[in-house]
Amino acid sequence: MEKSKRLLTVIIPFLNEKEEVGNTIESVLEFSDNNVNLIIINDASNDNYDYDKLVLDYDIEYIKNEIRMGVAASRDLGASRCKTPYFLLLDAHMRFYDNQWVERITGVLSKNKNYLLCTQTKILRKTNGTVHVDRAEDQKTRQGAVVDLYNGNTLFESRWLFTEQNDSDRDRPVACILGAGYACSKEYWEYLKGLKGLIYYGNDEAYISMKVWLSGGECYLLKDVKIGHIYREQVPYATEHFSRVYNRLLINESMIFNKDLYKRNFSSLKTHPAFPKAFRLLHKNRKKILELKKYYETIFKHDFSFFEKINKHDMAQNEIVDKETLLYEIANHTLIRCYSLPDPGILKGQTGIIIFLFHYSKYSKSKSFSDLATRLFDNLCNSLNIDMSCSFESGLSGIGWGIQYLFLQKFITGDINEILEDFDDKIQGIDIDNMEDLSFNTGLGGIVQYINIRLSTITDLNLKNPFSIHFLNSLYLKLKSVVNNDALDSDSIDIFVYYLLFYEKEKKFDPPSLYDITCLYYPEDYSFEEYRLGLNGSANVGLKLILER
Repeated sequence: MEKSKRLLTVIIPFLNEKEEVGNTIESVLEFSDNNVNLIIINDASNDNYDYDKLVLDYDIEYIKNEIRMGVAASRDLGASRCKTPYFLLLDAHMRFYDNQWVERITGVLSKNKNYLLCTQTKILRKTNGTVHVDRAEDQKTRQGAVVDLYNGNTLFESRWLFTEQNDSDRDRPVACILGAGYACSKEYWEYLKGLKGLIYYGNDEAYISMKVWLSGGECYLLKDVKIGHIYREQVPYATEHFSRVYNRLLINESMIFNKDLYKRNFSSLKTHPAFPKAFRLLHKNRKKILELKKYYETIFKHDFSFFEKINKHDMAQNEIVDKETLLYEIANHTLIRCYSLPDPGILKGQTGIIIFLFHYSKYSKSKSFSDLATRLFDNLCNSLNIDMSCSFESGLSGIGWGIQYLFLQKFITGDINEILEDFDDKIQGIDIDNMEDLSFNTGLGGIVQYINIRLSTITDLNLKNPFSIHFLNSLYLKLKSVVNNDALDSDSIDIFVYYLLFYEKEKKFDPPSLYDITCLYYPEDYSFEEYRLGLNGSANVGLKLILER
């Protein structure tokens, strides 16, 4: 068929794939009846294979990236160069088995402009240069994929959904595409802004699938179009956890408009070792990401709960059998043991327990627990020694943060500036310039977290600022030097950045949340009788049950 009459372009980005590039091209051409255009993108391969000579044998468009762009940017580049109404994205290690796929893909897309298609996958392995079908894997019935929306270690990662029912002859909507054979109209891809913003490798499928559903489109599985995909034990190029963490942060930053959900996701992503590096890049790209967010707000027809419902039956969390009873037992067990707890701090001690008990009293509408929490709070305040450490984990900055949080939640009343006057004076006396410990628990990170919540409240309630101009400016210069020094690693890099943005009047603080200081979790085989106390223990579990379930 003449190029001008073709409807579909096959786009194949690759990096260090050697002979598999030619093998995939040959398979496409053999089973397409010369009915497709091909765009091949060499993403700066460095394996010394002569790809330039290889592509001379074919009538294709060959793009050679001088520096590595990553699979997401390469796919977008291919889509932008596409001259047909529709395109199919492939990896460079795939195989075809019939010549019906071109007509099937273009036929479905011509009737459904806002569809993103994925195909069935034949699982292939390559052993000693020979490609063969993985019989055990290939016999599993795949019904598309789902996206993890709960686990911080795999947040926004996609995984196969397997079912026992074999309905392989029926197309069906799926929460997420997967398998490396994805088809879309060029117009709709550009409307969604494709994979813009992602770097290098990771989370492509979740990102584009979520955008499709939220914008009013559908992800659809073509059950009778099967493409072979060689699954390898090791990819032929370097990958970093950093890019996956960055891409998850990007998705959260640009697409999650609900503040509670945004902070919940963010708190779980902060636990990853690659977070500081990823967040630094996110901060540098913040204006571009804000543009993306504003654009998505104009095209999204659903809030994120819509996608959660699509995903829910596949990714449902384990439900607590008797939530009310477990919460009551946690509350009573915590209350009994907290009197003997020597640590007054927020993460391991009494302050975190008091926060949980106040929340539980509100949740259960229990005046007795409210009275007990108030009594514990009064005892805590009376026992504090202003000469104690300023650390967040067990010292004044964490306790002060907790007091401010309780005030904002209306669990306690009074003149908050007067209540925290001694805390503010002690914090201002710290030699910020010479602090080397940048960590959250014991160093500058936790201290700045306290300052941030104070400045947020002072601004929102129009209170007198207790911090001197000299102190705030010195802190600004210190934090700016830390943020601009990529060699300095800190688990509090986001806290420092939020202070800088506030000081520079670029952004206000978001309303304070427990997610600012902890990641709520429910550990496996949890037993409150044997588990530690505090906001890093049973109080954390109880708050998760109250706030998230």
